[in-house]
Amino acid sequence: MLLTRKRVASFAGLLATVVLVACETARLIDPQTGEPVWVSVEPRGGVLRAIGASLQLAVVDRNGHPVTVTGIGWRLVEPGVVTLDQDGRVTAVAPGGARIIVEQGGKSDTASIQVRQDIVTVSISPAALTVTAGTVQQLAAMPRDLNGHVVEGRTVTWSSSANGLATVSSAGLVTAHAPGSATITAAVEGRIATSTIGVVAGEPPPPSPVASVEITPTAASPVVGRTQQFSAVLRDAAGVILTGRAITWATSAPAIATVSGTGLVTAVSPGVATISAGSESRSGSAGVTVLAVPPVPVASVTVTPAGATALIGQTVSLTVTLRDEAGVVLAGRAVTWSTNAPGVATVSGSGIVTAVGPGSAAITATSEGRSGAATITVSVPPPAPVSTIAVGGTTSLFVSQTSQLTATLRDGSGTILTGRAVTWSSSSPGTATVSQSGLVTAHAPGAATITAASEGRLGTAVVTVAAVPGPGLG
Repeated sequence: MLLTRKRVASFAGLLATVVLVACETARLIDPQTGEPVWVSVEPRGGVLRAIGASLQLAVVDRNGHPVTVTGIGWRLVEPGVVTLDQDGRVTAVAPGGARIIVEQGGKSDTASIQVRQDIVTVSISPAALTVTAGTVQQLAAMPRDLNGHVVEGRTVTWSSSANGLATVSSAGLVTAHAPGSATITAAVEGRIATSTIGVVAGEPPPPSPVASVEITPTAASPVVGRTQQFSAVLRDAAGVILTGRAITWATSAPAIATVSGTGLVTAVSPGVATISAGSESRSGSAGVTVLAVPPVPVASVTVTPAGATALIGQTVSLTVTLRDEAGVVLAGRAVTWSTNAPGVATVSGSGIVTAVGPGSAAITATSEGRSGAATITVSVPPPAPVSTIAVGGTTSLFVSQTSQLTATLRDGSGTILTGRAVTWSSSSPGTATVSQSGLVTAHAPGAATITAASEGRLGTAVVTVAAVPGPGLG
């Protein structure tokens, strides 16, 4: 579809979308639908062609349909060139390059964004001027991008329509030679602007005093070690741009940001500084916020030991090592511990694992979207062995009487044990027998030793059997 010049101009926002599409190395699951999602930046590079232009990053499924995936994180690696909001929208703030990282569930991908200002319009200030023969006048060419921001550092080609009346240098300095009219042209990357110069004889009028000083940009946020070029525009009371005047640059905090005699600001340390430009008792200022160099991101997480066993009630201490892409160990980063089976093993915020129930649990340490894990196998502790057996109950019986004996089992610490197998026996079955439940039956006068045995330990009781007394005895 063809766009008219008017419709092209309506795209001043330069909104674009970089779609995240299939990439087998970064497979995720959409928690809403359960369907797989892949994270990748396509194309790998994006170009913003004007300050203020934006670019929208998005997540889609294999078929290219937008989806909403929780836990997606957008991270800007090099601030100062673009800004990045939590929804993945990138906005250009200065020419240069920046990387955007998208992360979810330990997976990530990177887009490289380039910001450059394509020149759309050029203007010359002043657009018309009357000068006296034999004098010079400085013209200023201001190329701008699609959003109207001044484009710095581009080559301007100057020319005059009548060199016999007025010539112009490569820097835009016009020299008036003879009365008449000449058109001065400034060309920048295919865009042109003109200024009409009228040359008159006689003494030139006195220069207009400086009424205002405007600094561009009005604010900047460079990273420590980076530079930012500022420019100052001087105007008289009528708003006409004045050139050829002396400008003095200064900084309120040289320990934070310095400024050269040409307005080049160098970021020294994190903080806030005010940059000012003065000319003929007038001044203007701009704010500079210097940002710290962002820390190197975590690239890998290693949990030690990678596997361990424990009995219920025991603890295991895990340690975590974080490294960057070069393998350098990183310190001072936040680490979050988690377990996939709290019924088997729990973990504290410092990596202390407590065995809770039998089974296997994965203990995971996570830092800055990266994670590592260890496997903990929990077993039930073996039962305590039988140490002593005490046999109790009535041991004096008459023939044909019964008595229920009991066997009390204890471990080495004296704790009573239950649920253990006990075998009963009698040393004299003719005198007294005993069932496997410990029930003794008296058969004939005499004595019998009743034995309870469990796990190689014995307990005994002597049962005495007497004849049943006759009538009148007793």
